[in-house]
Amino acid sequence: MKEKFVGLALMLLLSALGVAAEAQQPGKVARIGYLSRDLHPADSRAPAPRNLEAFRQGLRELGYV
Repeated sequence: MKEKFVGLALMLLLSALGVAAEAQQPGKVARIGYLSRDLHPADSRAPAPRNLEAFRQGLRELGYV
């Protein structure tokens, strides 16, 4: 009888701890878009993007990369 009581108490304790524990929600993810009239760099007809490298450098300086 004592073993059943200990087992039941342990099961209730673990259940209570499981309910109280919650997963940490991820913070807001920053997303930055870049609009351009140039063709995609993977396209063989595309000229080198004029301001893309400067844009990426600015993001690096701000800690986004």
